[in-house]
Amino acid sequence: AAESASRRVPAKVAETGRWQPSPDLAADKGPATSADPADWPTYRHDAARSGSTSAAVPVELKRQWETELGGRLSSVVVARGKVFVAQVDAHTLHALDAGNGKPLWSFTAGGRIDSPPTVYQGRVLFGSADGWVYALRAADGRLLWRYRAAPADRRLMAYEQLESVWPVSGSVLVEKGVVYCVAGRSAFLDGGLRLLRLDPATGRMLSETVIDDRDPLTGQNLQMHVKGQDMPVALPDILSSDGRSIYMRAQAFDLEGRRRVIAPLKLDGRGAADPKALAEVGDHLFSRTGFLDDSWFFRSYWIYGKQVDSNYGGWLRPGHFAPSARLMVLDADRVYGFDRRPEYLCNASVQEYYVYAADRQVPPEGIERVRRATERINAASRKQSAASSDWAVRKKFSLSEQQAARFHWAAGTPPIQARAMVLAGRTLFLAGPPDMLDEEAALRNPDDPAIRRQLEAQAAALAGKLGGQLLAMSADDGKVLAFYDLEHMPVFDGMAAAGGRLFLATSSGRVLCLGPEGSPLRTLPARLTPLDTRVQESPVPPAVATGPSKAGDFDRVVRAQVLGSEVGYYLSATGKNLGMALKKLPAPLDGKVKITVRLRVAPGGQLKNAFLLFGDSPEEARLVKCGIRYALRQAMIIEGPISGGKVTPRTFEADESRLYDVEAIVDPSSGEVAMTVGDVHLAAKLERPPKAITFVGCGALNSAVEFSTPGVSRLPR
Repeated sequence: AAESASRRVPAKVAETGRWQPSPDLAADKGPATSADPADWPTYRHDAARSGSTSAAVPVELKRQWETELGGRLSSVVVARGKVFVAQVDAHTLHALDAGNGKPLWSFTAGGRIDSPPTVYQGRVLFGSADGWVYALRAADGRLLWRYRAAPADRRLMAYEQLESVWPVSGSVLVEKGVVYCVAGRSAFLDGGLRLLRLDPATGRMLSETVIDDRDPLTGQNLQMHVKGQDMPVALPDILSSDGRSIYMRAQAFDLEGRRRVIAPLKLDGRGAADPKALAEVGDHLFSRTGFLDDSWFFRSYWIYGKQVDSNYGGWLRPGHFAPSARLMVLDADRVYGFDRRPEYLCNASVQEYYVYAADRQVPPEGIERVRRATERINAASRKQSAASSDWAVRKKFSLSEQQAARFHWAAGTPPIQARAMVLAGRTLFLAGPPDMLDEEAALRNPDDPAIRRQLEAQAAALAGKLGGQLLAMSADDGKVLAFYDLEHMPVFDGMAAAGGRLFLATSSGRVLCLGPEGSPLRTLPARLTPLDTRVQESPVPPAVATGPSKAGDFDRVVRAQVLGSEVGYYLSATGKNLGMALKKLPAPLDGKVKITVRLRVAPGGQLKNAFLLFGDSPEEARLVKCGIRYALRQAMIIEGPISGGKVTPRTFEADESRLYDVEAIVDPSSGEVAMTVGDVHLAAKLERPPKAITFVGCGALNSAVEFSTPGVSRLPR
């Protein structure tokens, strides 16, 4: 149906009524002093959302103050002696005295404030679900200006409250003296998203970019840029910046608000566009489900990179080729993460965690190392696509084979499930509920009464009913420095470090300040397990292979490894040329001949194919190939080389787990070949038929195959 005229949103919106300065704006002179480097003035400290500060916080901490506000709180920011936090559902922003926690002022907007403000040059800047961006004076909370980022003043019901059709996240971005924010819910809804640039001093709009369901250059539907199961970014998020580009999840914009590359950047290179624009898309911290997603959806995590992938076997891949984590912080050279151990970063039944430090930049040899290991993981399991699903096999492989980044240290079995994480100086602080459960043990024996009690306790802990704990670790070597009981669980990503103290917003509606003075915190014992981060190759054999090499059973083996299997043989071939294992018959057969073999594709290799081979020469170009290409869904007869030969195909929906009987009947005198596999029959007329059948065997192209000894028999003329 056509769009309703009453709901149509124009691309350009009149300024009338959008910019609303207050009488206090003209009299406001801004701050008299520059920003304090020990402050934490915006969400995750800075425009890059690094979650780190060079200002140290002592390891010996006490409870300096605690203020109860109630309700659902945002994370906190700290600047100019004040702590700023939002009561999300009450639409209210609070300013507390950073020294004693006493309320100084509050301001209520017209909708939810989902994240903390940005404090810049004496102004407190934030967005709201009412569709407006606000600027308050930090000293007293007086409104200086507000700007309606929403293109129109329309409301809808969302989560039991009235909101603008085009809400704005609380944490706006300030980069190079400009405020950036996004209004809207999706590029495909209500005329799309709006990326605005505002002057922080006056609130005047500098530019507005519409991000809707159309390519701004071609006018084509945005879905023309879908790559596999990945589409262009269409959902809003808290913005970030590396100084060259603005980022909304994986989408990069230039500093004027224009999208640099619209198509998703895929791990395999698909989606690459103009090299000049692509060069400006840097590695950055993002989550495909958004920074504020606290659900820990199984397929979601944070990535320091720029590339994406999706679907059952793809969602996990970026997390193995780039630094990734459930929570992550950055310094100039390294990333620090709290994450599932890499063996569980797949379609796993369990999750166990670790803390690590690694280089921000991933070396090319690390990427190649993980690619090789992925092939070996697939070969080491009887499961299809084991690298995507067989965590038990993945456990046999080293950390360095499952994460391309270069580790500095890694530590397993942390005593908490971190929900907040900051780096202050050279100390890594993690806070969250206690980890009560060995998930592998629970999977093996879920009905054990003791394990059921642990499951109930873990559920209570994740709900915040067992309070929170704070772990301090050395950023240099991962050693535990202190472990405290906090009594309250932090909200997701709800911790900041400023002025030598830690500040936390809790799920119980409180704001805590921890510093060198105050009431003592109860200390707890903690010991993490050091993990082996050396670059090494694990000695894990292919699951389908047994015993020593079986190459001696054949007269010629080319570009392949041959081992034993339950079917008979296992052949693994890598590279761009056909791998072969051939037997020479005792005497050439020049009459009508039937050749049979049982085969199935096996784990290993990047492709899925298997061929019966025969001819009068062991040279690949002289061999006839009768086989299956699984991805193409075809059975085929190939005369000549595997690449560039004459192909006679037939549609065949092959099952990778099934063992197939392949039969070829060849008449060298007439050049006729008939092939049968499953219920498919096909025939070909050879242009250069073999003079006789002298060699038979099996082959594969960058694939692995199990096969039986080929049977050869002469047929009556």
